[in-house]
Amino acid sequence: MKNAIEQTLKASIARQKMLAVEDISLDSSLEELGISSLDAISLVFDIEDQYG
Repeated sequence: MKNAIEQTLKASIARQKMLAVEDISLDSSLEELGISSLDAISLVFDIEDQYG
């Protein structure tokens, strides 16, 4: 399940920030990925929609 959540998170970030999934590392900071606090909230909603 952990891997599925990681993949979902990477896909959501890639979609929001128009990045390739391969360019997103779990070690990347939100700042490095250009994710604002509003982007982070949107990511939380994406995960909640998929996993409840």
